[in-house]
Amino acid sequence: MLHAILFWGAFQKGCLLALTTLAAFFDLKKRRIPNFLILAGLIAGLVLHLSVVPYAGAAPLIDMIVGMLIPLVPGFLLFCFHTAGAGDIKLLMAVGALLGRASIGHFTWICLLVAALFSLFVIAESKNGRQCFSAFGRWVRTCLITRSLISYPIHTSLTFPFAVPVFITSVLYCAGILAR
Repeated sequence: MLHAILFWGAFQKGCLLALTTLAAFFDLKKRRIPNFLILAGLIAGLVLHLSVVPYAGAAPLIDMIVGMLIPLVPGFLLFCFHTAGAGDIKLLMAVGALLGRASIGHFTWICLLVAALFSLFVIAESKNGRQCFSAFGRWVRTCLITRSLISYPIHTSLTFPFAVPVFITSVLYCAGILAR
């Protein structure tokens, strides 16, 4: 039984790293994450959850579905504010299918923190970084004055590959640095 647990833990981490590595590659090269990659992550999560405890009934499937839905809440907010694309949210949902409900919440919040730090680096390194920081300050000030969340203005000249912070968080998770 111990060998099976170790095997499936390695399978989970291998699938997670393969999924996020390929997603980061595609996001950096083409600025999109292909649906076939998301589907592969979902299938791997399904295989993982249904085969770890084959006689557990629907519990592993429910664990996978809940793991997929947890990133949907912060992901939907990011999508509404034009700070993440649909492929980014689907990637987090595929990661949730692999990790399940026990780990995906913590993974998602660490990923958002890594993304925030990464975005500061991307903005600071851009040629119009000062303008981006000024626009962000104006947006925060407007939200505070009007006491409402308005849509963030889109800067098409500066794009952000969200799959890179997901990959970085995956490496931290697989290395055991993130508490589960």
